Order: sequence, then structure tokens, then C-alpha cells
Amino acid sequence: MDGMEKMIKKGFFLVLIALTALSAWFLFRFSGGNILPVAVAIAIAVFFRRQMARVDDDMPSNIMVDEAEKRAKTVEFLKKAFDTILPAAVILFILLSSSAGQRFIGQAVKKAKEIMAEQQGDHIKKEYYEDGSIKKETPIIGGKKEGAVKAYYKDGSIYGIWPYKQGKLEGQARVFFEGGSIKEEWEYKNGNLHGTSVVYHENGKVKKEQPYENDKLHGIYRVYNEKGIMIRENLYKEGEMHGYYREYDGEGNMIAEKIYENGREKIGE
Repeated sequence: MDGMEKMIKKGFFLVLIALTALSAWFLFRFSGGNILPVAVAIAIAVFFRRQMARVDDDMPSNIMVDEAEKRAKTVEFLKKAFDTILPAAVILFILLSSSAGQRFIGQAVKKAKEIMAEQQGDHIKKEYYEDGSIKKETPIIGGKKEGAVKAYYKDGSIYGIWPYKQGKLEGQARVFFEGGSIKEEWEYKNGNLHGTSVVYHENGKVKKEQPYENDKLHGIYRVYNEKGIMIRENLYKEGEMHGYYREYDGEGNMIAEKIYENGREKIGE
């Protein structure tokens, strides 16, 4: 191998080392210090080394060829080498420098971390929006949901919290407006709606009071306007209207009344 060939090969090795180091640094920084990027960088290095080995097989020998043929083979080798290495380097540079590429890499790293966590047993399952921001977090213990499942708006503010116990909803779940004020409160027992759930207007006033028993409406159901004045009240029994049904105007005066039995209005009684 003459001086020119040595210099060419050394140059390719330097490119390989630089790309590997750049990839490792970027991914390590982007993933928050996780060791996974080291494996990614090694994979990149192996890929480039294999590509170099392929073109290296065509490197002209100093033996059994005359000077003109060796120069021709050297030129051919350079063309193959740059055809292989340069496009890959350009693609990698674009991937690392573009915001879309960074999001793609970030999501790939996050997904890999989640898979590793799942294989280790207990973990927090995470879902993301297309821009990479967190969408939902679900704690898993023993293969079941356990603890507070949290969902988020795109801006990172909390959307809702749902309590789980051994894979079933248990306790009070809460949903929020984007501004942070409470929107809904739902009571659960053994996975079913049980107790009085409350829905709010954005101004904080109660909008609905909904009594549940074993996942069915059961009891006094009330609806309020934005001023907090009740505009509807009726009774439910095991999911069906049963008993009185009353409507009120904006001042709280009753304007209509009906009687229901097993979900059907009683007429003429």
C-alpha cells in the first residue's frame, strides 16, 4: 500500500470516528444521559466499517498491476468509496441537525427505553404527541395498572388523573380545563362509577351532579346554569328515570314537572 492509499484509508477512518463521536454525543445529550446511545453509536460505527470493508476489497494492490492500471483502480476505488460513505454521512448530518430528525431520534430513544423497562417488569408506560411531548403516563406493576394514570395537553399542562388499583379504577378521577381549573370529578369503586360525580362550568360553578351506583345512574340528578342556579332535577333508578322530573328557569322557578316510571313518562295520572 503506497502513501496515497494509506492517506485515503486514514481519512476514511477519521470520518468514521468523527461520525461515531458526533452521534454518541448528540444521542447521549438528547436522551438525558442514558447509556442506550452508546449502543446506537456502536451500531453506526459497525455499519460504516462494513461499508468501508466492501470498498476496501477493491483497493488496488502494488503487485501484479502496472502503474497506469493501479491509478485507474485507485480512481475507481475513490468513486466507490465516496458513493458509499458520502451519502450516508450527509443523511446522518441532516438527521442530526434537523428538528424533525431530532424528534425522530428522541422518540426512538424513548421507545427503546420503554421496551427495556417493560422487559424488566414494573414500569411507567409513556405515550407521546407527534412533536415528542408527553401525552400520557401509565404506571404498570405486576402487569396491571397501579397508581395514578396521568394525561397531558400538548403544552404540558395536566389533562386528567385516573387512580387505579390492581388494574381497576378506584377512587376519584379528575379532568381539568386547559387553564388548570377542575372540569370533571368521577368516583369509582372496583372499576365502576359509584358515588356522586360532578361536572363543572369553566367559571368553577357546578354544572352537573350525577349519582352513580354500580356504573348506573341512581339517585337525584341535578343540572345547573353558569350562575349556579339549578335548572333541572330528576330521579334515576338503576340507570333509568324513575320518579319526578322538574325543570326550572334561570331564576330558579319551576316551569315543568313530569313523572317517570322505569324510564317511561307517566301520562294522565
